[in-house]
Order: sequence, then C-alpha cells, then structure tokens
Amino acid sequence: MRRRRLTTFFLPMRVLSFMKATLEALIMGQVNCGEAYAGGYHTVNRRYVYAALHWCTNHHADICDTVRELMTFLGETVKADAR
Repeated sequence: MRRRRLTTFFLPMRVLSFMKATLEALIMGQVNCGEAYAGGYHTVNRRYVYAALHWCTNHHADICDTVRELMTFLGETVKADAR
C-alpha cells in the first residue's frame, strides 16, 4: 500500500518537473537567441516570448490540477473555486 502511494505521489512531481523544464527552456531561448543592438542593448527573441506565453496559457489548468493533486497527498483540501 505504501509503495503505491509513493508512486502516485511522484508522478505529479515528475509532471511538474517536466513543465518547469519546458518553461525554463523557453525563457532561456528568449535570452540566448535575442538580438544585440548598438550601444550595448539587447532585445529578447519575440518568438520565444510569444511561445512561452502561449505555452503558459495552454497549460495553466494542468499546472493548477497537478498542484491541487499534490496538496491532497499532504492532507490539505483545495477547493476548485477559491473565491
């Protein structure tokens, strides 16, 4: 029983770590693929900015559901509507 509980606990942790890695890669792409301008200025790559915003918009509900699922393992109850 305990082994199954730990396995079901670590699956949402893996999902969150994959999501974090994806978002971190998009953010690093913004900085590293940017353009350098005269005078020492640097702009981020807009395509990566929009890709990160699009990814966050599409995965916001998944992140909230995963965090809510992890909170149930800690014995906390989280309402779906937190108003």
